[in-house]
Amino acid sequence: MAFSSTVNAQNVGDIVQSPIGDYKAYKVVGENLFVNGSFEDESVNGEIPGWYDGGWNNAKTEVLSNDGKNFFRRTLSEQYSQSGKYRIDINAAGSTDITSLRTFAKVATGQKYMFVGWTKTLQSGGINIGTNAKYNVLGEADAEKSLGSPVYELKWANNNQWTQSFFVFNASKKYVTLKFAYTATSYLDNFYLAEVEEVPNIPLLKQVIADVDASLGGRDNADVILKDRLDNAEAVLEKSDVGIEEVYNSIVDVKKISASLNNALKSFREKLAVAEELGLDVSIYNQRLLDNASTITATELNGTWSNDLNVDEFYAVKYIYPNEIELGEWVNDNVQTRNTDHWSGAIVDYYNVWNNKSDNGNLTQNINLPAGEYVLKVAVRGSNSQAVVTLGFDEKSDISVGRGLTGVGIDQSGNANFSTDGTYANSGKGFGWQYRYIPLSLSTPKNVKISVGLSIAANQRANVGEITLLGRFYSRKVASGDYGTICLPYEVDMESVSGVDKVYSVSSMTNDLATLTLVEAMEAGKPYIFKASADEVVIPAKVGGAVVGTPQEDTYLVGTFADIDKMDYGTYVLSGNKFCKVVEGNEGDAVTLDAYRCYFKPLANGIKNFGFVEDDGETTGIDKIESEVDMKNAVIYDLTDRRVTSPVKGIYIVNGKKMVIDNLK
Repeated sequence: MAFSSTVNAQNVGDIVQSPIGDYKAYKVVGENLFVNGSFEDESVNGEIPGWYDGGWNNAKTEVLSNDGKNFFRRTLSEQYSQSGKYRIDINAAGSTDITSLRTFAKVATGQKYMFVGWTKTLQSGGINIGTNAKYNVLGEADAEKSLGSPVYELKWANNNQWTQSFFVFNASKKYVTLKFAYTATSYLDNFYLAEVEEVPNIPLLKQVIADVDASLGGRDNADVILKDRLDNAEAVLEKSDVGIEEVYNSIVDVKKISASLNNALKSFREKLAVAEELGLDVSIYNQRLLDNASTITATELNGTWSNDLNVDEFYAVKYIYPNEIELGEWVNDNVQTRNTDHWSGAIVDYYNVWNNKSDNGNLTQNINLPAGEYVLKVAVRGSNSQAVVTLGFDEKSDISVGRGLTGVGIDQSGNANFSTDGTYANSGKGFGWQYRYIPLSLSTPKNVKISVGLSIAANQRANVGEITLLGRFYSRKVASGDYGTICLPYEVDMESVSGVDKVYSVSSMTNDLATLTLVEAMEAGKPYIFKASADEVVIPAKVGGAVVGTPQEDTYLVGTFADIDKMDYGTYVLSGNKFCKVVEGNEGDAVTLDAYRCYFKPLANGIKNFGFVEDDGETTGIDKIESEVDMKNAVIYDLTDRRVTSPVKGIYIVNGKKMVIDNLK
């Protein structure tokens, strides 16, 4: 099939591209129904074949009104004609029957037709588009030589350029009429009306695929989502029975693909890789990409999606890297300070580079770090893409391009709060701030360099707020010999743990005694009980070990990575080396629990408190009686409230207090 533009589509079988941006294509199945539509037919008796004046008389080749200003005439001009040699010049600003021009054609009702025509108006004194365009129309009528009802106004432009009119419609009446009137100093040419049928726009689909491939620098350079979309579009081309709608949908989809979208996807995937290295479960974002593969935009990826990820990274880092490491003094090269536009809304100093010319500044320092897992966390912003912050942490780096000093952002508590229209709703304190993270894993101790570079174009601004170094290890003050609960989001390096004697899991619960089982490893997110061997415990992460975002399920214990401001009634918290029940009281007496601890689930028997016993027999949380001397004058009951005079080794109520009777002689 021939592939023609609308201007040259004069032959049956031509495939015509719609020029109005609707991605449609039409096959010409009938001849031009307008007689002498290009005005090339020779005049007969001074008349223009196929054309009529306002009284439906045969149009003359040159007609002047009485004032000599209003006329139309057939003009020989290869330079100014759209087809061949001839055009119609018309000046009918005062429009009379003589100077109006029209034609008609008979059509079949219910069939699809394509109308094409060209008009040109001189720059000075042309058609009044706002007022008179309605008199230059395509109409439908029930009888020949009748104006009928307008269905389409022709296109005009006051720029001395030929303007194309294009209209496809289903005929509802037997005749189509084309009329011109009130048309000042204009040219007309190449009018075409033919029956067509809509066909799949294969040529356009091929072209848009090729254009997108070129813009991406080749299919291999495309993000996997975009590559799949392009591959799917190409597969449509291979179908022998492909439909109009399927091709149209493929064109619409491919047209959405751009280099900017490809770059945004690559950048977002790089952010996801960092987030995963930080310990964040990014599966929800990968699924989100798949679910929105055909609709996602660069604006969304760089805006709300990146900010959502930044918030999730904030909380992942907060819980997975519990310890802040004190930094030293910065070596400052050309970096100033500023104290407005801080996310807190307060007057707070932060680092700033601004100049009326291109400029840059740097902050550097070195720090000795033991083996372990670390992250450099820095708050950054820039006035636009010409304000860049470059971070360095050992041999790793990150580049942050500014996205404006207002609107989107995240505050020091991890709040973002986007509204539905994409604006920042956290009291207007976004100010464009975002956190950037560089994770670092050290298998051996190392002296590490930290660098922050700020670079700007003239009259731009780059800022750096918090610069924080965090470690994936946990420390807590606790009395040597005491017990504590622990639940950490990472797998523990047991060989590097200090201040811990033993670690246990709860293996069973009988009446009012929990049985502890010694463990040799601490899994990520699992709750444990430990016994301290020093006044401070330090529990580091295993390098390259597992990380979880939420605590694991356990039969008896519930872990938490965040502070709990008020414990639920009926749960049990460790206090004084025994588990004590949380009971209802005044609001001010609410029981709290710090992060990285665990508590016991409610028990069916609802006992007030209970101790625990190691599975090797050592009991904690219950006082002991270890000699017969302690038994003199004692009133003893077993756990079923029966009086006992000759106890054997076990747990009893002695003088109203729960005790273990041991070492009986």
